[in-house]
Amino acid sequence: MATSNSSPYAPSLTDEEIMASLRARVRSRMDGATAAAMRASGVDYAYNFGLSIPQLRDLASELPSRLSLAQKLLSAQLREMRILGLLSFPAETLTYSQAISFAKSLETEELLSLFSTHLLAKNENVVACFPKGESLRIQRVWLNALSRRLLQNLPTSGLAQAIETTLERLSAQPETLSVTEMDWLERLYNNEEWAKQISPALRSWTQLPEEHPLRNVASDLLSL
Repeated sequence: MATSNSSPYAPSLTDEEIMASLRARVRSRMDGATAAAMRASGVDYAYNFGLSIPQLRDLASELPSRLSLAQKLLSAQLREMRILGLLSFPAETLTYSQAISFAKSLETEELLSLFSTHLLAKNENVVACFPKGESLRIQRVWLNALSRRLLQNLPTSGLAQAIETTLERLSAQPETLSVTEMDWLERLYNNEEWAKQISPALRSWTQLPEEHPLRNVASDLLSL
C-alpha cells in the first residue's frame, strides 16, 4: 500500500470519498472492447470497465491500508472495485474464517486467483492451516497460495499437511487431478526439500497402468 508521501488520498478522507474518487479514475480508464472480450470468454460481472490487472495494481498501490475501505470495495458490484478491495486488503488482518468465506463466495476464477495469490499467500499463519475438511474448490485456493509462497521462497509451514491430504486424494480419486494440482506438484518437485517428500508417491504412480493420468504426471516430473 501507499506511503503517506506517495498517496493522493489524504488521511482525513473517508472511505466513501476515496471510493468516489476511485470510481471516477476507473471510469476514465474504461476499455469497452476489453470488457466485451472478457464477457465473451465467460468472465462475467454485473459491471466491468475492462481495466487490466497492472492498471489496478497501480491504483491499489496508492490506497491507504484500511480494512474498512477494502471491505466496502469488495461489496461493490463493479469488477474493478472488487479487485481493488482484494489488492488493498491488509493481509495481516485476514483470519482463517474470513479466508474460507472468501474462497466460498468469490464467484469468478479471476477473483479467486487474486485472492489466493495476492492476499491469502501473504498471511503465513492462515495459509499454514490447510483446509483438509473443506471442498476441493477451497483446497485448490490454498494450493495456489502455497505455490505462490514456494515461488517466492517464503516459509510454508502448512505444506506437509497439504501434501499428505492432496496425495491421498489424488491416489483415491485420480479424476480430481487438474492443472492446479499439476502445477503445484511441479513446483514441489523443483524444490529440493519438498521433492523428497513427494518422490515416493511419484515413483509408486509410475507403476500404474500406462493410460492412468497419475502415471503420466509422475513420469513427466521424474524425468525433469
